[in-house]
Amino acid sequence: MKKRSNLTSRYIKSKAKYFGFLNKDSLELHYWVYELFYHIQKRTNSRCILKGGAASQLYLPMGWQRCTNDIDCATDLSPKELQKVMKSIKDDFTRNGLNSSYREYIPRNIKPHHRIIPMMTFIFDIPFVFKTKKRFKYPGIKVDFLFLNISKLHKTKLISNETLGLKLNYVPIAIDKYSTISDKLITLASNSLGLESFKLEALYKNIYDLYCLINTYNDLESFKIISDRIKDSLNIEIEMKKGEYITIDSLLTDILFTLYDIATFSLRVKNSELPLQIIKFQDNTMQKEVRERLNVDMWSIMCLYLYIWVFSIRTYIKDKDYSRLQGINSVIDQYEYFASLMKKERRAFKRELNDQIKIKDPNLILEGTGNPLRLIYLNYILDNLKPNWI
Repeated sequence: MKKRSNLTSRYIKSKAKYFGFLNKDSLELHYWVYELFYHIQKRTNSRCILKGGAASQLYLPMGWQRCTNDIDCATDLSPKELQKVMKSIKDDFTRNGLNSSYREYIPRNIKPHHRIIPMMTFIFDIPFVFKTKKRFKYPGIKVDFLFLNISKLHKTKLISNETLGLKLNYVPIAIDKYSTISDKLITLASNSLGLESFKLEALYKNIYDLYCLINTYNDLESFKIISDRIKDSLNIEIEMKKGEYITIDSLLTDILFTLYDIATFSLRVKNSELPLQIIKFQDNTMQKEVRERLNVDMWSIMCLYLYIWVFSIRTYIKDKDYSRLQGINSVIDQYEYFASLMKKERRAFKRELNDQIKIKDPNLILEGTGNPLRLIYLNYILDNLKPNWI
């Protein structure tokens, strides 16, 4: 194994500058995620399937991709077989002058052989060229292997892929784009099967990926396929976590609650600042052009867009009616109408919007935003898709 030319400090610096990344070490870690997965796949063939954030970036246009910092795999290999895979990679690296190591990672609250979720995690230490304080504290790449029946998974081979200036010299086997979206949707069900509401960075990360993925694959056929796939994702999640049965309607209602809660949080506490951990997440992972657009209003707009989309999924599953999707077009049409108005008319338009929203959801402090698109989304949802908890 020879060290690839695009893993050198010179190449990484040039690409970090090109994409406008604040931290070169984040881009280096991103590149190594795909390099390490290459060595995993080389030894396991189709028995380790890429999923999660690393898979998501490969489905997105370059301009929307972000850095990822870990590897999520689905596998049907045994723990002993995984140990052998990691040892083989480590030995290969060492023979070729890359001083690496690995260790199994078990959270403190989980005793060995009593894992809550059927998975195995390794930390694989890499000799990174960019040495930062964070790197000394967290020197490796986290690799999660989730034990699943991979014959039941929807997977695909991703040909001719590039991510943030890294051209992959192999064909990754990954969860397909539809199941990637449905799996990520479940993470937003914070009151049932998803991420806890205090895990803000993970929630925002998935919201960003979902918004970009759904905007990339926004045709009706994709919508219908994802409507079916979310049922599969739900069943796998319940089986994996040995959780209580939850209906698809309850799951989607939970997701809607999370999205509306995040979208309106800053309007309930009169705070127009993003949480510090989200600012750090943006600074560490986002390209300059994306980073400059992401403020409290834009995150809220992404959530409200997803709210309409998830509400439409719920309606389609119940009634085979996809007309709710038109809500997104209605919002865009109204925003374009607003943009066509003269300055005085725009002010009157926004005043009217504010008055309407205050009546429909009195808990919102609208002085926290002046973004017309956010207000139009809110007003449309409160008029047509009002949450039942308000």
